[in-house]
Amino acid sequence: MDDFIQFVEHQAMVLGKRFFPNKFEGRTFFDLNTGWELEDISGWLFDNSEVDLVKRFIIIQGSKEESSFSTFYYKAVWSLNEGNQIIIEFIKYSNN
Repeated sequence: MDDFIQFVEHQAMVLGKRFFPNKFEGRTFFDLNTGWELEDISGWLFDNSEVDLVKRFIIIQGSKEESSFSTFYYKAVWSLNEGNQIIIEFIKYSNN
């Protein structure tokens, strides 16, 4: 699963963002092409330009004040394109 998480983090970097994974959200699938187990992952997504905000988040991560970053909470949702390549879409998180 570590390789897949690194892939998701890299996809955020390609978009000029930084993704901090929090938890797995299900929809698991074993991809034969990569040997990875894919799963949707929720976490915090920040723009790279928000360096001070990211630093503050890292400092208080795990504290009760973490909820103040809820507007940055997203779900990284995987899919396969027609060529069976993995695509990651970052979607604003909703509990629904």
